[in-house]
Amino acid sequence: MGSAVDEDSVEAFLIFIRDEESIRQTPPEKKGFQRERPHQKTPPDFGYDMEETGEQQVMEETGEQQVEDEQQVEDEQVNAQEGEIEVEDEQVDAQQGIENHNDEEQQIMLSTLPSLSVVPSPSPISITVVVSPEMAQVEAKVVVPESVLKKRKREEDWALAKKQELEAAKKKSGENRKLIYNRAKQYSEEYEQQEKEVIQLKREAKLKGGFYVEPEAKLLFIIRIRGINAMDPKTKKILQLLRLRQIFNGVFLKVNKATVNMLHRVEPYVTFGYPNLKSVKELIYKRGHGKLDKQRVALMDNSVIEKALGKCGIMCTEDLIHEIMTVGPHFKEANNFLWPFKLKAPLGSLKKKRNHYVEGGDAGNRESYINELIRRMN
Repeated sequence: MGSAVDEDSVEAFLIFIRDEESIRQTPPEKKGFQRERPHQKTPPDFGYDMEETGEQQVMEETGEQQVEDEQQVEDEQVNAQEGEIEVEDEQVDAQQGIENHNDEEQQIMLSTLPSLSVVPSPSPISITVVVSPEMAQVEAKVVVPESVLKKRKREEDWALAKKQELEAAKKKSGENRKLIYNRAKQYSEEYEQQEKEVIQLKREAKLKGGFYVEPEAKLLFIIRIRGINAMDPKTKKILQLLRLRQIFNGVFLKVNKATVNMLHRVEPYVTFGYPNLKSVKELIYKRGHGKLDKQRVALMDNSVIEKALGKCGIMCTEDLIHEIMTVGPHFKEANNFLWPFKLKAPLGSLKKKRNHYVEGGDAGNRESYINELIRRMN
């Protein structure tokens, strides 16, 4: 019994060894199954064929791998769907939170306005607020500080006073403009009448075989032509009284005994004569400056003259020229208002300052020829 078992075992063992050698000698491409690694070798099963067992094992492993892959893909899809669902849930929760917050804010605003009635509208967002009569009365009863009321009243008074002042100034300016125009027209007619009268008197005298002597001039214009070198104190003082403190300064002067005596003392240092209407106008319009508050002010506006000489009835430049030319009752004030004229050096220079005009020089009285010198120096 024991020997028979041993023979069967030996025979089976030999068959196993032969099969192993045949498998080893078979090329890899001809094998129907993958050879297991040594550590994965399973003990032989002597009840079935080894080739069929290998093929079934490979097929089973391949099927299991496919099933596992499909299961893994399905799991990933399920996880992605669950993630999308979670994101949608979070968005819905956030939207609900915002709506709840807005509802709370609206409730708070409505609670702070007890006197306001809310009228529901079809739209859930728009709110119509109606002010009650009680709220209007509360707004009307707001107390304004006394200082604010005083300030408003003061500003209103100032604005009203300024407006009235501007209106009065505008009205006065219009009236003065008309008055100035009428006076200028009157003075022009007066000067023209005087010239015609002189011409008529000369013609009448000529017809009678005589000649007409014009009245003595009442106005002088004096120009300083020399400096202070070798000048005695009395002469210097007279020049200061005449306001001739600088060379080529000029002033108007009224003809009388006192002024004539003064001019005799300073005759070597000045030249003078009788200016005509054209010379007076050119001097005042071109180089005229007034003395206002002890300051030298250019005669750019009639308001300067009116401010200084308005009390004397002199309102404009034409009034000033007329007062100077005719040596009127307010000649002193008008002449004192005029700042000494600062003339330029005469065009073509002076001939000889040391000699008298009648000797071919420049000093002394040159009567009506002073107008020619004024043209050169103005």
